[in-house]
Amino acid sequence: MKRTKKIALIMLAVALMAVCFVLGASAETWGDYEYAVLEDGTVEITKYNGSETELVIPEMIDGKIVTVIGEDAFWYKTEIKEIIMPNYIKKIGRSAFGACDSLECIGLSEQLEIIGESAFYRCGSLKKIEIPDSVNSIGGSAFSNCYTLSEIK
Repeated sequence: MKRTKKIALIMLAVALMAVCFVLGASAETWGDYEYAVLEDGTVEITKYNGSETELVIPEMIDGKIVTVIGEDAFWYKTEIKEIIMPNYIKKIGRSAFGACDSLECIGLSEQLEIIGESAFYRCGSLKKIEIPDSVNSIGGSAFSNCYTLSEIK
């Protein structure tokens, strides 16, 4: 009988920890953005839910500096034509702007260090891009299927 109670209590504790983990892992929301606070106190944009055609990514969200555009954050946002990125962004995650078919122009952060794998995959309207000197890593297929891309500085 005591053993059954111990097992039941252990199972209950595990279930409660799982619920706390799932609730704690959910993204926070600020306007059209979902985000996560990173260990260093800065913000990673994890998803954009808006429909703007000309977008200025915020420098700060809830008083915290935005430093990362996360994996798939703007995936398949076909209405976006132009993006201006704040100068605090240091990393663009995998497929962050993938399948943004209408994206023609993007102003990258002067502090950008990493462009992730397939970051601009299938941005079919992107004609030119200027990569800052601060970039030290460009992932494979970062500009794959960008058929109109004719100028990279």
